[in-house]
Amino acid sequence: MRDGILEILSDAEKIAKTAKRHGHSLAGSGFYASKFSELHAKATLAFKKLSLQLRKFDDKNIKDALDDIKANLDAFFNTKSTSKERGEATKRINFCFQTVISPAITTAPRHSPTDDLFPLELVRETRGYIERIAEQACGSYDQGWYDAAAVMVRRLLEILIIETFESHKLTTKIKKPDGNFFFLQDLVTATLNESIWTIGRNVKKALPNLKDIGNQSAHGRRYIARKTDLDDVKRDLRLTIEELVNLSKLRK
Repeated sequence: MRDGILEILSDAEKIAKTAKRHGHSLAGSGFYASKFSELHAKATLAFKKLSLQLRKFDDKNIKDALDDIKANLDAFFNTKSTSKERGEATKRINFCFQTVISPAITTAPRHSPTDDLFPLELVRETRGYIERIAEQACGSYDQGWYDAAAVMVRRLLEILIIETFESHKLTTKIKKPDGNFFFLQDLVTATLNESIWTIGRNVKKALPNLKDIGNQSAHGRRYIARKTDLDDVKRDLRLTIEELVNLSKLRK
């Protein structure tokens, strides 16, 4: 991805220099302006792909580096920028890749989670940490790590319920005297008993069935989760995640 963007910038700089040498503008609809604009579009698309690839990381350094790259791409493709300014922008982009982006890509997990456990689109565009947890649950299921999948599913449900209460400013109803949140069993009870919202009939039945998920995997000394343990709750899980995402107003 780095080489692709830098190659585009190299081609764009050649176009800019040639246009200047022949007295042509990079703005408007002329030959050089069109070529420069096409390369701008390619760079923008490459950057979007890079951003999607790195969205799994909830890391401030990566976010800052992406913002830095975006700002310097804008500066580079400003038709009023000088060759020196474009050179500085290219150096800055290369620096961000070498120090932050490339190391992150190198260490990124190679497996892309599937929707075999539940559709990941259910949590897209909610919160970064929720997406990461959902991906870990689905990825663990894909790899056959069913205890890990069960524990991450439990964590996902706990977080979605807490987010639901927080969005309605009702967190005091799900906290212990010491300020910590309830465990999943009590969170489920509080969710079902809350009168401020209406829960669908199917999810009312599903939530109690899910309350013990992950318990044995996390605490059972000799318990080993099987694929069927998760397969048996797939439908309940999908319905519940969708309902909680809607109730929590995580997706506007």
